[in-house]
Amino acid sequence: MHKNRVLTLGMVIPPYLKYKTISTDELKKLYRSSIEDVYSFWMREAEQLVWRVKPTKVFERGVWFIDGMLSPYENLLGRHRNTFIWDKVAVIWEDENGEIRVLTYSQLDALVSKMAGVLKSLGVGQGDWVLFYAPPTPEILALAHAAVKLGAPFEPVFTGWGWWALAKRVANRRPKLVVTVDAFPRKGKAVKTKEVVDRAVPEDVKVLVVERMAVRVGRRRNDVFLQEVEPGGFVEDVVVAAGHPLFGLHAAYREGPRPITHATGGYLVQTYATTRWIGVRPRDTYFCTVIPGWITGVTYLLFGPFMVGATVVIYEGGPDYPH
Repeated sequence: MHKNRVLTLGMVIPPYLKYKTISTDELKKLYRSSIEDVYSFWMREAEQLVWRVKPTKVFERGVWFIDGMLSPYENLLGRHRNTFIWDKVAVIWEDENGEIRVLTYSQLDALVSKMAGVLKSLGVGQGDWVLFYAPPTPEILALAHAAVKLGAPFEPVFTGWGWWALAKRVANRRPKLVVTVDAFPRKGKAVKTKEVVDRAVPEDVKVLVVERMAVRVGRRRNDVFLQEVEPGGFVEDVVVAAGHPLFGLHAAYREGPRPITHATGGYLVQTYATTRWIGVRPRDTYFCTVIPGWITGVTYLLFGPFMVGATVVIYEGGPDYPH
């Protein structure tokens, strides 16, 4: 990281809980309430979301809030329209070379809408899986949120894994689209993600390439470069059942990685609740060191802080490079 930039090394302020609006005693009270009456507790938490059809059932047949209907994107970014949050900073992005980009919530929403049009023009719709093998850049963030807007479940794959791990996930998810970048910088070197994708992804699967480092890459018949795509028309926020798949990851088992899929309603209720419980508020500038590809990075970088309306710091590259 670079000194005297957005991410400074000059001062560290530990996050004391007493400065938040929830105390340790309140957390203990929450815990007691959650175990004394599980169903009433989670129904109260569900009321914090924006529902198109409010649920009447907490948990049935393995699905949380099974009879509820909601727009996942409305609960992610859309809920902040017509509030003071809409004009505040949503994202501060910085890479290890010191490049910085800043987006307000309204600007991020505009970028998401554009990317939703891109996905739509590539044939991605509700229920279609999208896999990401890419670093956390503003465009990749917007494409992930665009998938949420379309009701297309997605899976971010850690770029530190090799082609065989990506190939396994492609085989399990059968995605409509794989999103990658040509390459990205990490610790002074170029991580050539497109080369990994070329090896792991069958040629009949469409690949969207976001230019990051302008390096020469191979091009296959189903490769599409972002700058060449003409976005489709206006994309409305899709409304889905609470049990509709939102995103997925793979968990490690003895016999190999297995896919785990998270449903929309239960996941968003839990994420909005726990993000508030750890004290994240709209006034906060928040940094999650875990990138998407791990559940912590998805929950507390892609979803939670944006649902709350905080400012999210995203860092691309090695945080210990060059110092």
